[in-house]
Amino acid sequence: MGDKIAKNETIHDLEESIQGAKILSSISSLFGIKIDEDFDLLEKLILEIKELPDKFNEIFSSRGWIAHDSLDVKVMKECVEQGIDGESLLMNYYEGKLEWLINILSYRPIFKERAELLNLAKKDYFEERYHSCIPIVLMLVDGIVNDIKTTYYMVGN
Repeated sequence: MGDKIAKNETIHDLEESIQGAKILSSISSLFGIKIDEDFDLLEKLILEIKELPDKFNEIFSSRGWIAHDSLDVKVMKECVEQGIDGESLLMNYYEGKLEWLINILSYRPIFKERAELLNLAKKDYFEERYHSCIPIVLMLVDGIVNDIKTTYYMVGN
């Protein structure tokens, strides 16, 4: 796996912001403002989740799951705590978000013409016709990747 998420620029900027806030916190009492308690809790939470995406990816990336910014932190944390058994949590999480994801994708030009097929695959999935939905989803992925990269995913290029 490549660079760690915990080492990216956003995390670095956040850590610098924490240091700056510590300085402000130390002088805030001069102005009659008390921010120490809330700030300490915020710092603890940020440091707690800093390594979470990397831990998540270490456990789940080999199974096709990757941490991203719209993945619920609580779900990610539970999955990491459960290890590979947490995969069922991920499946339930995304199953509940499926309609939202399809709506988001349907507005993208590269996906608009494929939305009807994805809705049919979703219907087949919920009606447990996996023999139908899996090939459709694989073809959709291949088509989208080909449109973006001009290669064929299923061929292995």
